Amino acid sequence: MQERLRGLWPEHRANLLRALEARSDDRTKTLQNRLDERAGKEIAAMHSVLEDLGERIAAQLREIDPQLELFSIPEKEQFERDRGSLQRRLAELPEEVTGGKHCAACTC
Repeated sequence: MQERLRGLWPEHRANLLRALEARSDDRTKTLQNRLDERAGKEIAAMHSVLEDLGERIAAQLREIDPQLELFSIPEKEQFERDRGSLQRRLAELPEEVTGGKHCAACTC
């Protein structure tokens, strides 16, 4: 049987290799499409999370109305640092949502 197949191989080699290459190309395209689709979904999910984070930070900043006179000096300083950090983070979010700033793991 093997001898017979060896004898037929030269005659069918080119056609089989072309068929294999075509199948490989089809499979590669299918997998790339799946990856592209998954990437699109993950990007949309990240944008949604960042937009939600921005809304929550903005809401928290609007709600903060402490009676600073009741705070000790270190508490007042910490409150102002926290508020400043939230404001800076809120200002950074639009750039991240539009893709201007990437995370360390991103290879875009």
